[in-house]
Amino acid sequence: MTAEAAALTLEYSVGRAYRVTFSCSKPARGSVLYLVCEWEPSVPSRLTGPELRAYRRARNAFAAELASMAGGGAAVLEVANACELDGAATENAT
Repeated sequence: MTAEAAALTLEYSVGRAYRVTFSCSKPARGSVLYLVCEWEPSVPSRLTGPELRAYRRARNAFAAELASMAGGGAAVLEVANACELDGAATENAT
């Protein structure tokens, strides 16, 4: 999705090395939304503890803004043990 086509685009710093840009088309009640997540300069192979927490804060802030635009709620699903934290799988989300 290009920024021109997105109804909502937000950028966040994730530590010193990365930036993540979330974008989504205009939300409509009852519709399925697809989130686009772009990393700069590249997709990280793993994140440090502080970077993972920064990413989660950014993701949750984006979801809250999207829910506000849609006039409803939002749920964030994170697959257990899918996020790498310094080589070890995380046990819980923060």
